[in-house]
Amino acid sequence: LLGREGVVQHLNNKIPAKTSLVFTLPHVPGALFRSLACFSMRDIDFSKIESRPMSAALLNYLRFRNTITQMEAGQTSSAYGKDLPRFRYCFYLDILESELTVSCQNALHHLRERSEFCRILGSYPASSRLVGPVADAVNLLDAANVGKKP
Repeated sequence: LLGREGVVQHLNNKIPAKTSLVFTLPHVPGALFRSLACFSMRDIDFSKIESRPMSAALLNYLRFRNTITQMEAGQTSSAYGKDLPRFRYCFYLDILESELTVSCQNALHHLRERSEFCRILGSYPASSRLVGPVADAVNLLDAANVGKKP
């Protein structure tokens, strides 16, 4: 289910949670290894990792940001974002931890230091369990339908 409000506030330590995030990395050797180490150092397990080619809009944003950073540092570059490779990848990662735990927040902070772009897509129950107002509404419907024949 999608909604304007997340379900993370309804998760607690008794409900196993999963968090999905997307990030990009600089084009340097060992970047993926170091980014995943942010989680393994804190004993946070992964359930999925994918790499996808980056969208043109995000690539242009990173080129623009790279150019601005170079200008602020006093470096002059004749080519607009020339040092960025032509093809880039976004990494999608599912971790088996709620984004509200201290260890996960520390790992995400560490990842943001290493990545060029990082976005948390959300935390949700790991086992497709309903929580919060949706679970309450389903329980009310079940209670109202008790004794009715289909």
